[in-house]
Amino acid sequence: MTIQQRMASFIENRVFGDWQIKLYTISNETQITQTSIFNDCLLRIPEWLTYKNGFNDNHHNHGFFILHETPKGVFAVIAWWVEENILTSHVFFYQPNQPATIKKISGEGIVACSWELAIIAYESRSWSQLVVEEGGRYNKYANDHFPPGPFSAT
Repeated sequence: MTIQQRMASFIENRVFGDWQIKLYTISNETQITQTSIFNDCLLRIPEWLTYKNGFNDNHHNHGFFILHETPKGVFAVIAWWVEENILTSHVFFYQPNQPATIKKISGEGIVACSWELAIIAYESRSWSQLVVEEGGRYNKYANDHFPPGPFSAT
């Protein structure tokens, strides 16, 4: 089985209250086609950032968001850093072209697909180097993002 390439896009750093979130998209196309779902997510991110985790709520107000269009539907991943190096995330699913069908699925055992994991791995290395090892270089972390363009999940 050959793994197809997908297109990654870094959209922007967006401020939500006192949070700074990097916005990414992944698609089979050159850009996302589910803009209504992307816009719905932007409205929901402030609420999602209030979701607590079972471990600790001490966070750094920095994280990232990935909207991933797939043939089965659209996955939305919101993630942020707690403590020094722990990633909290929530995953949501939308039926294609149906923003009203949102369902939280991260409590059902799902973490991320291999394409999303590529961005998560990049973000983890960036956080570890720029914030943990180099002593809180949050601005540099915010401006370091997964390179846009086609990529493989391998």
